Amino acid sequence: MNAALAKPPVRLPQSASMQGRTPPDLHLPGVGADGDGLTVPGSALAEFEAFRAWKLSDACPAWGKFEWIGNRPRLEVMPESLFTHGTTKTDIVRVLGNLIAEQELGFAFTDSTSVVSPDGAERRTLCEPDFVFLSHEAITDGRVTLTPKVGREGDFTEIVGPPEVVIEVRSDSSTRKDTVELPGDLFALGVREYWLADARTDPPGLLIHARGEDGFEPIAADDDGFAVSATFGRRYRLETQTSRSGIRQTRLIEAPAN
Repeated sequence: MNAALAKPPVRLPQSASMQGRTPPDLHLPGVGADGDGLTVPGSALAEFEAFRAWKLSDACPAWGKFEWIGNRPRLEVMPESLFTHGTTKTDIVRVLGNLIAEQELGFAFTDSTSVVSPDGAERRTLCEPDFVFLSHEAITDGRVTLTPKVGREGDFTEIVGPPEVVIEVRSDSSTRKDTVELPGDLFALGVREYWLADARTDPPGLLIHARGEDGFEPIAADDDGFAVSATFGRRYRLETQTSRSGIRQTRLIEAPAN
């Protein structure tokens, strides 16, 4: 997957944890809904389990995307673009969510859903994808476990282990994460398919990746621009349309498999 690389908003160096020292607390002033800023304890910046514990605590705000990818924390506090990210993500959730519900395949998740590598994994990761498909079988077969929510029986806060499908919608601030760092983490975790959508281009792009021998490999699109998802048994592509208000938005188009 070749792409021009862009640094994410806050991407902490690996050396802070590798040198065995705890960095100072990180404070980002003026961010958040109220502009109160964000403070991340130095311990959470230096070590995976401390970061995970901070993320599960009340000290971690509900806004923003806070991940551990490529053996380092990544803090996303920028607002997402409305029509090259927000509506594209919403349509992916609509199309795939309807299929998952109609066929009783499992569960569709979006936004602040934490996917976490299990204890003892050689490569630790904690990500919040734009879309996640988790099958009933992944739960009943024990391929994943769900972290119980404290104080609320029957509710959960994390998917620990590999869901079947993870989808990211590319943004200006996530290029390196989506194309370089996250795919390796997800492959090591055991994810079956990794989709990468890009609504910033004309025409928009959708790459469906399946597991290869050493990493994810892109599925070639057919003459109509559709790529097959073996997981869903359908073909998919992105298509940009103009709405009644004159705003162009990108939709996920689904077709039967050949």
